[in-house]
Amino acid sequence: MISLIAVYAGAGIIILWGIAHLFPTAAIVKGFGEISADNKKILIMEWVGAGLWMCFVGVLCLLITAMGMARDSAATVVYAASSTMLMISAVLGFATGFQTNSLPIKMCPFVQMLCSMLLLSGVNIV
Repeated sequence: MISLIAVYAGAGIIILWGIAHLFPTAAIVKGFGEISADNKKILIMEWVGAGLWMCFVGVLCLLITAMGMARDSAATVVYAASSTMLMISAVLGFATGFQTNSLPIKMCPFVQMLCSMLLLSGVNIV
């Protein structure tokens, strides 16, 4: 039961973090000052893409759990793969974004690590 709650919490948090990631896109692009139109498009694509993949990971884990499949081997793969991707992203965030002056960007690796650990707890659901 605790593992299911942890998976739901991890999925919910990363969905909310992904949604919150989308809102400041215009401000983030503006913060880069005068950059080419192509660079603006690439920045928007990458920023929105990061928010969307976090939402996708959360929704996927939420759906597989809510559909009662938490004990299936497919769920184990989903939880483990999602956890791994979040941890890889957190390591990347520590190596790059954590060194910025932006508090939300500094928080991102911690949020991703937390969600990674919460989703990983789903691997042990029996």
